[in-house]
Amino acid sequence: MISALLAQIGLPLLARAVGGALSNIDHPVAAAAAKALNAVDADIAGGNISPAQVDAANRHVERMEELALARDVGVLTQINRTIRTEATAEDAYVRRMRPTLVISWRSAGRRRCWPSLL
Repeated sequence: MISALLAQIGLPLLARAVGGALSNIDHPVAAAAAKALNAVDADIAGGNISPAQVDAANRHVERMEELALARDVGVLTQINRTIRTEATAEDAYVRRMRPTLVISWRSAGRRRCWPSLL
């Protein structure tokens, strides 16, 4: 994720890298974004944006990444709990419902894609 990358390398390096990459794209939106990121990089280098402000931005991104990670862990924990409950259910239909759906979805996808392979 971008926020994880930003948390690892910091705002100045990411602005420089993404601004340089976007400047190579021939599109008005990419050119405007590259210009804005290059201006941010120049302001950081010129001292118009203080190191304290850059540190605060980096801390903010780190905190946002922590919150996103906590949310993802909560979602995956709930999914895991649901699958385990289904797998240990006494009702055979509930116990076999998920694998049956996966198999039927896969076979339906193959049938749908088959004519395009001819």
